[in-house]
Amino acid sequence: MKKLLVFVTIVALAGLTWAIDDAVVAPNQGATVTAITNNITAATDAITIPRMLSYQGRLTDSLGKPVPDGNYQLTFRLYPDETGGTPFWNEAQTVTVRNGLFSALLGAVTPINAVPDNGVMWFSLQVGTGPELTPRLRIVSSAYSFLSEKAQTLDQNGAVPGRF
Repeated sequence: MKKLLVFVTIVALAGLTWAIDDAVVAPNQGATVTAITNNITAATDAITIPRMLSYQGRLTDSLGKPVPDGNYQLTFRLYPDETGGTPFWNEAQTVTVRNGLFSALLGAVTPINAVPDNGVMWFSLQVGTGPELTPRLRIVSSAYSFLSEKAQTLDQNGAVPGRF
């Protein structure tokens, strides 16, 4: 059996912000404006951020050719360290591979309930019963997740939600 290699095409993390403030409408000439207020008592009840990551990859053989089309058992793991250590999250999924390409929602089986406080995490993949592939890939933020962090910080400091 040929050794399988994985080339990562996209790992995405996305942040989401939620504004709970009055709507502002610019009236046309002669129109009247009625203030709209939101009566949301608990913002956490209004929206829940999915505890999943979207992952896409390409499975190839040792010559760099795509593996045959079919279903493959993949085990995904997240670690706090680049090498060694124990994963803080893992799950196995059977994914469909076509032309070597596959897509998975990490956390669809086992939710990703927490990440390391320092935000540093590393991703690994295992194909079937083979060894865990190396090197591990570092997971980083998307640009919009910085806005989410800003919103959370402002909210914790008593700022008015939705106004930065």
